[in-house]
Amino acid sequence: MKKVLVVCNDQGFAQMLHRTVGDLGLQAESFPNPETLFKALSREVPSIILLDLDSSSISENEILHIAGLSPHSTLIALSHRSFHPELTKAFAQHIRVCLRKPVDLDELSFWLRSFTR
Repeated sequence: MKKVLVVCNDQGFAQMLHRTVGDLGLQAESFPNPETLFKALSREVPSIILLDLDSSSISENEILHIAGLSPHSTLIALSHRSFHPELTKAFAQHIRVCLRKPVDLDELSFWLRSFTR
């Protein structure tokens, strides 16, 4: 079963993401911050990593580290903000999609299906 890792410190939002991922027949696991995700990436390679940029305070260096640990995983960002000048390099090189909150679940499902084929 393909796996989706979620970095999100908002439990309600993380549960909604888990339901959406599960409805597509994918397995999800959540992490409250990038540091806990780093440990998981040492033992598994997920298909997709969802990054909640609002609740987890993820820095550009942390995103670059995530991409280095799991170069074959697709990174999808989620945020209320449409522009993140502090993450320019991460967006240019590693983040494939950034979905604006509130997240349209149909759009999220489309991207999850597209990247797990």
